[in-house]
Amino acid sequence: MLKYIAIIFLTSIITVGLTILGISYLSSDSSNNSILDRVQETFAEEGQDIVNKGSTKDRTLEEFLGYDFAVIGEPRDSVVQRFGEPIYDYIDTYDFLLNAERDHRLHIIFQENMVRTILPNVNLEGDKEDLMRLGEKMLPADAVFYEELERIDETEHRNSSTRNFYTRTDFEYEKYYHSPSLNKVLSIKVSKSERSDREERNRWELRVSRLTAFDNNFGRISELVRNDSQNESVSSESETVQHEEAAVEETTSYADDAQAQFNEWRESYFQYIEENMDELLANNEIVRKDNFRVQAQFGTMEGVNYGIGTSIQALIQQHGEPVSSSGYRGGKLLQFDFCNCSIAVPYEYDVYDFEDRIVSFHFNIYMTKSEVMEALGEPDYAFFDEGYSFVNHIQYEIGEYLVDFQESEHEEGIYYYVAIRQNNR
Repeated sequence: MLKYIAIIFLTSIITVGLTILGISYLSSDSSNNSILDRVQETFAEEGQDIVNKGSTKDRTLEEFLGYDFAVIGEPRDSVVQRFGEPIYDYIDTYDFLLNAERDHRLHIIFQENMVRTILPNVNLEGDKEDLMRLGEKMLPADAVFYEELERIDETEHRNSSTRNFYTRTDFEYEKYYHSPSLNKVLSIKVSKSERSDREERNRWELRVSRLTAFDNNFGRISELVRNDSQNESVSSESETVQHEEAAVEETTSYADDAQAQFNEWRESYFQYIEENMDELLANNEIVRKDNFRVQAQFGTMEGVNYGIGTSIQALIQQHGEPVSSSGYRGGKLLQFDFCNCSIAVPYEYDVYDFEDRIVSFHFNIYMTKSEVMEALGEPDYAFFDEGYSFVNHIQYEIGEYLVDFQESEHEEGIYYYVAIRQNNR
């Protein structure tokens, strides 16, 4: 109760409230403003593009229907020739820009230099039938529809802020196709979640992919396709055996390569844990502090005097230039000496440009799910991400922001990564 009184007190007496809750100010120089002033000024005047990112105008399904798309099975060179160099790439994962002004992108995963998975970078508003129609633009021209499955699950949850219970309903629809030219099973999946304690928003995630032996329903749909093909045309037993052997060889080769890469990442992960455990434990304490939730409400974290939507150049003027940077989902992750975190900025980031604004904060921890929940309460969302990270997530909605905890893919039960970003759900 005391925490909520302090939050109310914050809004009426800003200076005293911020001092009590431990959110640091910038220096007393008159040219510097408090974090609250900067966030309010940015959102009210300069930061509308950041605030509106992911809003309805950026999720227009009709616009996406008008774009040209990559196609499952298309060679990597062909995709690059049509869309230009990717704005982000890591191993076989690429982001291609469709519309710079709207920040519309295609997230594409390649396998053996062929398109395996395609995802738009935002959830789209509209009917699922229209989303399916959009997905069909990403299939080869000879793709034949076979079956549609649906899954609707209802679960009870408690809001971490209000402590009220609500019902979350998860919708998932998937259509299966077969491409004779690729001799592959293809899938279009649309999914969304709705909550009983908020106004319904008809936003869907779209994922188009070629199934592999690791996907659900791969064996059953493959059998369906094979049986149907045998009914349509009589093929020799030797041809059938050749197709089956080729499929087994492809799956085995992919599994071997994937396992080798996974082992390399796993080794690097445990080496990082061993070398940086002190830093991880210090970040654990940041999450446990009472003011973590209040700082996240203003789109920032401990030790950082600037919030999401404010100028990265202002931060650089105070703390100096980043010591390193790396690609991140079409943008840049900047690392600084003054905090154990990374700060994301847009892909067109220019260190000398005041218009480049902070997009999100990222830092590593080493906590179990129960330890996170002990600090922050029951999460608003808990799910396995099949479209991008392929790990478990627990997420908290705090004001206009989302705090996302990701489980390590190398250590079950350990939550290793935290992101604070604008809430576009």
